[in-house]
Amino acid sequence: MGADDRRHRMKGYNHGNRTTGAPRQDEAARRARRYHCSARARRARYHTIVGALLSGLVILGGVVRTSRSREESDVSKLCAATYDLCLWPGERLGLRALRQRAVTGLRGRVLELGAGTGLNFPHYRDATEVVAVEPDPAMRRRATTRARVASVPIALVDAYAEALPFADHSVDAAAITLVLCSVGDVGQALAELRRVLCPGAPVRLIEHVRAPHALIAALQTALTPLQKRVAGNCHLDRRTVDALRAAGFTIEEVRRRLGGSLVEVMARTPDAPDAAGDSHD
Repeated sequence: MGADDRRHRMKGYNHGNRTTGAPRQDEAARRARRYHCSARARRARYHTIVGALLSGLVILGGVVRTSRSREESDVSKLCAATYDLCLWPGERLGLRALRQRAVTGLRGRVLELGAGTGLNFPHYRDATEVVAVEPDPAMRRRATTRARVASVPIALVDAYAEALPFADHSVDAAAITLVLCSVGDVGQALAELRRVLCPGAPVRLIEHVRAPHALIAALQTALTPLQKRVAGNCHLDRRTVDALRAAGFTIEEVRRRLGGSLVEVMARTPDAPDAAGDSHD
């Protein structure tokens, strides 16, 4: 009888293990799911914060060179002197690679809008000639140093994007990096770009834009009036990809970085040279 009792107790013990083991496993699974979900949330928050910081560095570097005055001032000289320093963290964290990708494969006579201090110049390999537009004299002087040691001939031109001193259909490709945020008239600048580009010419663009996240976009819009006053007309919330489409460019690919607040755009002019007029009807 004692042996039977022991067997009965052992049977109950084993049965209890089987019945209580499943809830324990379910609880462990729930804990694991909660951990992984929270880990994903932490990673998402981390990427958002890092993206915002990097975007800020990109914007800071982009706006110090946007003075509209042709008169060389102490502020202009200071901006030119600190431009590379402001962009250095962003360059190390990936912007340099984006520049290289933007200009690689551009052939023939290439137009660069807003050359700044010439940070794109070392990456040109395939162009026959680069004509680099930069209205700021202090920036042009610094860019000249890089132009001298570039692998392709580079000519620096004193002009604004809204009034390009080139003949119609005289340029084979274009590169634009961190410029359209601050031009006075984006539509006019893009119309001029279409005018001087050959039909079917590739356009490569890197720009900070309005973020797709509603909260960040609202913050960009709220800060833009102040940003325009203190940072040479820099707009934090421009819809640059939409502006390219509206100007008649064909968008081939858009790669979004930093939570969508920085974009790489591969575009092209229409194949027909007379399509520019039709696109604005």
